[in-house]
Amino acid sequence: MKIGVIGATGQVGKELVTFLKKGKQSAKLLCRDIEKIADQKDFFEITHFDFKDPSTYEQAIDGCDRIFLVTGGINADFVNNFLSVVEKKSIKQIVLISGLGVSTNQSHFLLNIEKIIESFSIPFVSLRANWFMQNFSSSFLSMVKEKRSLTFPDGKAPLSFIDAKDLAEVAFYFLTHPISKENCYYDITGGESLTHEAVAQIFSKYLPYSVEYLELTEEEAKENLGWDDVWLELFRDIRKRTTAPVSDAVEKILGKAPRTFEAYIRENKELWL
Repeated sequence: MKIGVIGATGQVGKELVTFLKKGKQSAKLLCRDIEKIADQKDFFEITHFDFKDPSTYEQAIDGCDRIFLVTGGINADFVNNFLSVVEKKSIKQIVLISGLGVSTNQSHFLLNIEKIIESFSIPFVSLRANWFMQNFSSSFLSMVKEKRSLTFPDGKAPLSFIDAKDLAEVAFYFLTHPISKENCYYDITGGESLTHEAVAQIFSKYLPYSVEYLELTEEEAKENLGWDDVWLELFRDIRKRTTAPVSDAVEKILGKAPRTFEAYIRENKELWL
């Protein structure tokens, strides 16, 4: 069995690659810039793949039995074209990274992706994941490290953050276990729901400086953070508490509790020093 991994350089993909390596699982890493994963060439087959270039589709997934799919903000038409090729190749399963609460927002681009996959005959598992803890070591790194504050138009609503490692391990589970004939949907969250104010307090507990929290309006986020409508829409979902629920899916699937935010900060605190 060979697993095709799309998004191997992303927050979840790179963790999945680690699990595949530990499990000595045959895999093919599909990447637009193969130089970014050249260090994996001794362990996995690496091939060029670009959603925007249909000529890369067939050779990229040739020999694969299952596909790990991260679409990001790619145009849905490209995803549809890619899946047309996947179906012809008799891929046995797709494991998709989707988003928590997409079923409540009919205009959500990830719900559209799910519907596109449903229109094909390929069994798939949709992992509807909440916000990653790793956003604080990527998108919001400078907010913590340089500004020493968390400033969001979040309405002080809580989020059940998920560690990307846990999400990757759940994906690894489904990619390496027997396939269900029915399409499956799982809400993937951490074990607790935290406000950004609580997150700031955890940072302050483990770092040698204090991190403050400040609630912003949308206008302030536009002016102070330079955010566009995409970011603002994501935080509207947070204010609606779409991202607040806690699911027990991780514990049921992996047989262990998901990582806590405190553990994430303890393990990575050198990033903010």
